[in-house]
Amino acid sequence: MPGPGAHLLTSLGASCTFAHLSEGRFSERHALVFALNSFVGPDIGSCFEWLTNGVHPALAGAVMSAVHHPVHYAVILGLPLAYLYRQLTRKTWPWEARLTQQQAPGLSFRQCLLLVIAGELNHFALDVPFEENGESGMMSWILSTGWFHGEAPIDAAAAFVIGTLCCLLVAGYLYINRSPSLSTSAAKRQKAVQSAVLLTVFISLYSLWCYYRVYLTKPRAPALGEEADLGILVYVVSFWLLPFALCAASVPAKALQPTVLSDTEGTLETDV
Repeated sequence: MPGPGAHLLTSLGASCTFAHLSEGRFSERHALVFALNSFVGPDIGSCFEWLTNGVHPALAGAVMSAVHHPVHYAVILGLPLAYLYRQLTRKTWPWEARLTQQQAPGLSFRQCLLLVIAGELNHFALDVPFEENGESGMMSWILSTGWFHGEAPIDAAAAFVIGTLCCLLVAGYLYINRSPSLSTSAAKRQKAVQSAVLLTVFISLYSLWCYYRVYLTKPRAPALGEEADLGILVYVVSFWLLPFALCAASVPAKALQPTVLSDTEGTLETDV
């Protein structure tokens, strides 16, 4: 199963990319909140289970089941952890002010909540395929949406539907992002939103087709060949695309000017 090194490397590696693409607006504070929740987040339940298993095994198992879950973690610990990280990001890096005479503003409660949820979802991006010898419940379901009953039958209708959807996706993306060199910053943001909407529509239609073929067609038919696209789409959207989108949403539209510290005045806290 993935260990601390794998989770930290994945989350901090992604954070470096976000920081570069956002020109520093995805700050070291963003990166640490995201990385800590990706690393230790849902494994808090595992730690509690390990520490108390000899004392009260039933309670340890209950806490583990409640916390080590992509939805339960956010519902149970999302709000208190967001408040905790909001306070911590406003009180850390004391050397920053001493060295530069400036103090960057801390993260807002909203930003911390987005990063907490993004981090814990990203945690399961590694747990799902690599825990339990690859035989976790969700991994088994992902594979069950594929076709492993011999050679998949050739289906012209399936090829036409999926081919049409893919062509429309590419054509729509090219149309939205035409003339990129002439785009202003506002236009680029608008194109990004429109592209996200296009992808959401495509994923929804593609998933509906796969669901129809796998669960509603009698007898069951492959969505297209042997691919387990329905399960893969759910996995990728839930544990890769959604966390990265939440990270993007936590970045302010404009970089804030740091607050200058004087000898007589305290640090002014700014909420983004």
